[in-house]
Amino acid sequence: MLLALLPAALAQSNANVIACQAFVSDTIPANGQPFVPLDIRPVAIITGGQCNPPDGYLLALLKATEAGQPVVADAEIDVAQPLTALALDVGQDLEPETDYIFRVTPRDGAGEAIEIGFTTGTDHAQPVGDFVPSLVLRDVTWFPLGDESIEIGVNGVVTAAADDEGLHSVWVVDDTDPSRVVDVLPVRGAEAHTVVGQWTQAERPREDICLSAFQVDGAGVEGGVSAAACLEAERACGCASGAGSAGLGWLVGLLALARRRARA
Repeated sequence: MLLALLPAALAQSNANVIACQAFVSDTIPANGQPFVPLDIRPVAIITGGQCNPPDGYLLALLKATEAGQPVVADAEIDVAQPLTALALDVGQDLEPETDYIFRVTPRDGAGEAIEIGFTTGTDHAQPVGDFVPSLVLRDVTWFPLGDESIEIGVNGVVTAAADDEGLHSVWVVDDTDPSRVVDVLPVRGAEAHTVVGQWTQAERPREDICLSAFQVDGAGVEGGVSAAACLEAERACGCASGAGSAGLGWLVGLLALARRRARA
């Protein structure tokens, strides 16, 4: 079963829109994916949202039947700041060889809903095991925004373990505050992935920015956490800035990220 992503999820016409407006750029499982494990934890990966992000999302997993679409699991997630991923804990095994729909709806009309369809197989998710990713930071910058807050931007490379199912992801988090998820990257067979992330904070960083990474299987089970990768933040060039953006360089980075994920 294949469902078309709605236009809001595919809007990538210019960098300013991508940096500003939050949209679902990828999902786990992928749209139309067959043989999905029975214990899958659906994930929606969010790109953008640096200005006017939704204050919450409604997630739902529906069983696709000729008689209708009964809800299997749902959740409402509040959002205090731009985020990178939404995960729906189903809480039970799904039925084998059955069609399902994963729906993501921004709350209060802050964007269009997207739906993807997938079909289960008969097995459970392949575990990550004890694998620990490696993470290297290439560039960390800070930039003062008009509201006196500071925007932090990071760029790096993380190496993941092989993923035959196409359902694993690598989560890159702030090592001092793991609740801050900087980037979420579907593995899908590739080993090296570019990390692009940004967030705002109240003050200019006085110490190195440190991030760590871990790989997650299709059921949401985490593997080992990498050693912290640290780098001193340098002031970003202010030669081309805009509302809610640290300049043209970060807009181009976000555009490249969105295109990369759309091709995945």
